[in-house]
Amino acid sequence: MCSNCSKLVRRNFSCGHQLLLRIGKVTFCLYYPHTTKDYHAVVTQYDNATRDHECKECAIRKEASNKGLRGAERLDFIKNNYAKTWEAKAREEAKKSAALANTSQQATDPETIVKLNKKAESQVKFYLAHPSRYRLDTIGRAELLKTILRAPDAIDRKALVTLFGSYSVFDQKENVWKGMPVNERNYLLVIARHAGLSRTLEYGLSLKKPEDLQAREKTDV
Repeated sequence: MCSNCSKLVRRNFSCGHQLLLRIGKVTFCLYYPHTTKDYHAVVTQYDNATRDHECKECAIRKEASNKGLRGAERLDFIKNNYAKTWEAKAREEAKKSAALANTSQQATDPETIVKLNKKAESQVKFYLAHPSRYRLDTIGRAELLKTILRAPDAIDRKALVTLFGSYSVFDQKENVWKGMPVNERNYLLVIARHAGLSRTLEYGLSLKKPEDLQAREKTDV
């Protein structure tokens, strides 16, 4: 995990509120290692289902009404009690994390972008080379793909998706093609389709050897 990148979630509640919350550190970082001032990004995911309860702030407002509180006393009750909740802390941390990430992405020059993309490629290959360490089962691999698809525009997401696909079916240790179960392949293609990159992923998965390794072999000849 990267201690300087945050995982955020947009969560819907039964009261109608949608909140952006920080839920922890990212599992996969395309910019590692870096500080909070260096270029990085948050990873935001979405809850598909609405929670069957209201947000904490609405719950506390309802409690204040049940107590018959009015005016300044009501406002103080809501403010003081909400500040103690995990939700309030998670909202504030999400806001700060997003602001830091946005600031780090400003005024990025072409040379830096080239370096960032090379680092991102290196990180993707590193994660896929250590499936046990990073729990790259179907769910773990899907999370890595989503991290790529949600990368900022400075990152060449299409190239990374091809790279991800080709190294997902290639054993870097044994230097041989290993393939992928059909159900996992289809699951990843559905995720890529939402980002308009299913054909790109399909191409990467079809390669018997990653493109960079093919190019290296031609150079060595």
